[in-house]
Amino acid sequence: MGNLGEDLVTKLRRVLQQHEVKLEPAASFYTEQQWSPDSNDPTLSYLSRMLMDEDDEVESLPPQRSYQGLLDELTAIVSPSSSSRESSRESDSPGSPSDAGFVSGVIDESPNSPTVDIQWCLMECARAVAAKDFAAFYALASDLRQVVWSQSTPLERLAMFFIEALVARVTGTGPQTYRALVAGMTTRRILSGSRIACLPSSRIHTFANDVILRACAGARRVHIVDYGIFCGHQWPSLIKALSVRPEGPPHLKITGIDLPMVPEATQAGQRLTEYARSHGVQLEFCSIQSNSWETVQPVTHSNEFLVVNSNGRLQNMKDEWVAINNPRKLLFERISKMSPKLVVMTVGNSSMSSPFFLPKFEAALEYYTAKMESMDAWLSDDLEQRSLMEKTFQKVIMNVVACDGLDQVERPEKYKTWDVRAKRAGFKPFPVEDEDYERMKTTWGGYKYSEHFRCGRDENWVLLGWKDVIMCAISAWQTKARF
Repeated sequence: MGNLGEDLVTKLRRVLQQHEVKLEPAASFYTEQQWSPDSNDPTLSYLSRMLMDEDDEVESLPPQRSYQGLLDELTAIVSPSSSSRESSRESDSPGSPSDAGFVSGVIDESPNSPTVDIQWCLMECARAVAAKDFAAFYALASDLRQVVWSQSTPLERLAMFFIEALVARVTGTGPQTYRALVAGMTTRRILSGSRIACLPSSRIHTFANDVILRACAGARRVHIVDYGIFCGHQWPSLIKALSVRPEGPPHLKITGIDLPMVPEATQAGQRLTEYARSHGVQLEFCSIQSNSWETVQPVTHSNEFLVVNSNGRLQNMKDEWVAINNPRKLLFERISKMSPKLVVMTVGNSSMSSPFFLPKFEAALEYYTAKMESMDAWLSDDLEQRSLMEKTFQKVIMNVVACDGLDQVERPEKYKTWDVRAKRAGFKPFPVEDEDYERMKTTWGGYKYSEHFRCGRDENWVLLGWKDVIMCAISAWQTKARF
């Protein structure tokens, strides 16, 4: 008991020295929430509520928020359930039937319990890493691997991604591993022609293109500035729709902006130009590659119907946590100066940009659990495509969990944060017609594979989710000058 006490004190002292903060502000929060050590909330959701409050854009953290990461680590150390698991693990003899350690005592035999328990065990692994208790982490990870070794369910496959990412974080190989995963991903491997229509993203494209098509009705010249164009898969359906307009197709220009590390962006131009020509649409394509999208100045003209679009790629921009001048804020200001007639924005809805490890880990776990389950339902009959899509999830998880600072290039935020940014930059909501929303609701929320696909609405935002998790949000905006 003496050794255990000394070990506990050492752990607490190490965490306190690391954070160099006082405990009083966070203690008052406990009092408000009536939290106790016997709480049945092992994931400490209070931390998420404090750090993921998106009612306003986070420009500077209120002082009390900086204490929550410390409290999460301290609570993980002194948690009675954690101590009991350590004791039971020490009492088990290697090679015995109970060698699975704490997992054998946690996993219930009831059909629904493994899903919850795997998530909880992953959070325990993350807490051990946050506390720099690497011996405990490796023991927990080893136990968990024995549970998910078959990888027969979406959550088991997801657990392996998170374990690999945690190991990379502990060993300091996260950035190198992420770059290797990026290098291994190619357009041909991720998406292949006829399969694009079966993916959830095609439904999002349809909704965004419906809004664009309605807004630019009658325009003779249409210019789309696409931040994060990637392969340009959004635009063939719009080109086809423009080609059959009653008033005839417009002159179309697409400026595709992407990162230098995305060679597919330059290749997209040739494919889209050929496709447009086959449908009688004159297309002018301009490719811009830059690591600083907020500094890019697309060439626009006053006689164009200017549309700014971004489909889930704004999360690759740096934010206020890693840049003195928030590039995301600067981008919105630059777009506002361009005076577009329409801005269509699709964002992933998760707080993985947090500078604190545990909150962003928990956010990634919740978000990608929903992504894996929904993808499994959507592509249940296409194992090859499902496997390829899961590799993209693996890549992002590796980056979020194993990388920090400038090395973390995947930094999604909640849609309410983007909403605040748009409004502060001078944008007004562009009305989403009930017809467009109902079509999206029918396509997504009523999709034949599962009733768990959900669709909702918040002002001009259309929210797409799985069960109770909002995975994606789409909105349309216009500049004040339009009024």
